[in-house]
Amino acid sequence: MEAFLIYLLKSSGILFIFWLIFTSILKKDTLFKTHRLYLLGGIIISTFLPFLEFTKSVIISSPQNLIFHEVKNSISSNDSIFIINWPLILFTIYTLGVVFFSVRLLIQFISLKKILNKCITTKDGGYTIAQTNEDINPFSFFNTIVINPELYSSENYNAILIHEKTHASQKHSIDMLLVQLISIYQWVNPFVWLYKKIISQNLEFITDAESINILDDKKAYQYLLLDQTCHYYQKTSITNTFYNSLIKKRIVMLNQQKSN
Repeated sequence: MEAFLIYLLKSSGILFIFWLIFTSILKKDTLFKTHRLYLLGGIIISTFLPFLEFTKSVIISSPQNLIFHEVKNSISSNDSIFIINWPLILFTIYTLGVVFFSVRLLIQFISLKKILNKCITTKDGGYTIAQTNEDINPFSFFNTIVINPELYSSENYNAILIHEKTHASQKHSIDMLLVQLISIYQWVNPFVWLYKKIISQNLEFITDAESINILDDKKAYQYLLLDQTCHYYQKTSITNTFYNSLIKKRIVMLNQQKSN
């Protein structure tokens, strides 16, 4: 138990270092694909590096004239000692948090399953287009894209599909699941939630840049983003969604000068 708490502390510290370097040095760059590798590397390294232990053997010669004194403390049977097991208390609180966030993730999967069950699905190459009648934000989960076609013009519909297909083709759902899992077992680390946010944000930057290259109309794409800033949407945090609260940052990054 104590060993696990020490592991958790080490893992959280390593993830904090990755977050600090990113936010202080890298976040203004437009090397989004490199950022993705860096952020995923932070998750993997913070998970496995604390298991490594480095030991050093030192031989100490025994002293010749060492006198041992044995001291015996007697405690009467009437005395009582109350000891608080803080490691057990902390581990119990931690476990309850893990259970809570695990159940929340399970509920998100169930909600996603319910949405997909109501959709009419069609195949589009290697993608599954799930058409829904609900007023929800377009999103993708692995190769499945959920969208309500009645809410968009044909031009906007095609632009959204290109965006979500980019999420699907680059397997961004893996990133989201990994950061969901690490946020469950590191929920006590406040920086894990910030780390989760920058991963989601960077995936949108990647997809926006790729979509612009395909559509070849940056201005129209930005208008599409702005047009939906007030659009009602519903999503789960395990999916990649087209619209989110980072619209302003996404537009800024689209116009940012590319980093060398």
